[in-house]
Amino acid sequence: MIGCRRTGRGLALNKAEQRQAVLYTLDKGALPVWSVHLYCEGTVDLTISNHQCSMCPSECRVNYHHNFYVPQDGQRHYFSAIPDVIQVGDHRFVERKVINLWIGMMLMSWTSATNCARLYGSSLSSSQAFPPGWSFGSKLKSDHVYNGFMILSLMEDATTRREELVIPHAGLDKDRFKQAVQARNTRMRLYSQPEIRHYCRKCTRFLSCGGISSSAQIFCTKLIYVI
Repeated sequence: MIGCRRTGRGLALNKAEQRQAVLYTLDKGALPVWSVHLYCEGTVDLTISNHQCSMCPSECRVNYHHNFYVPQDGQRHYFSAIPDVIQVGDHRFVERKVINLWIGMMLMSWTSATNCARLYGSSLSSSQAFPPGWSFGSKLKSDHVYNGFMILSLMEDATTRREELVIPHAGLDKDRFKQAVQARNTRMRLYSQPEIRHYCRKCTRFLSCGGISSSAQIFCTKLIYVI
C-alpha cells in the first residue's frame, strides 16, 4: 500500500472490515456485493536484534478503500489508476462504463441525473431479488449519478496532469468536491482554452485611459477579459 511501512516489512494490514453494498453494472443490473476495506492501526509487533519491540509505531494509520485511501490528515486521496468500478457512496459502487453512459446522456441529450437514475432502474436494472435481510435495496438515486459524474471527471482531470486527486473525507458530498471543481474551472479559464490569448481588431475593443492603451477581448458570453 502507498506509504505504508508495514507492507515494506512484509507485514499484512492488521484490520479488515467487510460491509454489505450494492454494485450497479451495465449488463447484470444492480448486484448485492461485499465491500472490504483495510486499515493499518499503526502498531507493529516485531523482534529486533533478539529484543522484543512491542507496539512499535509504524507511522501509518491509513484506511484503504476501493479506489481511495484516508491517511491521518483526514483527506481522501484517490489512487492514480482509475479502476473499472467507482465508489460513489459509503455502500454504493458503479461500473465505470455505466458512469460514462450517464455522462454521454447528460452531454448529448441533456438528461438530468434524476432521469439517468430512473432510466437505469427501468431499463438496465435486473429484477433479481436481493438476499433476505440485505441492508440495502437496488434503487439508484440522483446523488449517486452526480457523485459518479463528479468523481470520474475529477479523477480523469488529475490523471491527465499526473497529480493526485485529494478531497475532504468528511462532510456532505455537495461540499466535498467544491474546492476541486473550483480549482479545475480556474485552470480551464486561465490555461485550457486555446483561444484565450487570441485577440484582433474584429473581436477586441481597444481602450485608452490616461494615455495608457489597453485591450479587452469580448466573447459571445458577454464577458470582458482585460489582456
